[in-house]
Amino acid sequence: MVEGGSAQYLALLAAAFVLVGLLTPVMRKIAIRADIMDHPRSSHQTHKDPTPYLGGSAIIIGIVLITYAALLFEGASGRE
Repeated sequence: MVEGGSAQYLALLAAAFVLVGLLTPVMRKIAIRADIMDHPRSSHQTHKDPTPYLGGSAIIIGIVLITYAALLFEGASGRE
């Protein structure tokens, strides 16, 4: 089974995975609405349809929020 410390890291990984999964469609809608898209303009681009950006923003926001929440929880529990 998973040891105590490893279980916490696994839980953080799972929480980040879920949060990023929830944020990605939201960021996609924002990118489409604000026209933050990669419009193919040359033959060098492999995609034919416009591709929304901001997927990386969903990853960054998810990881930062989970890390911040973990730090707050650690500080509230009195562990050092």
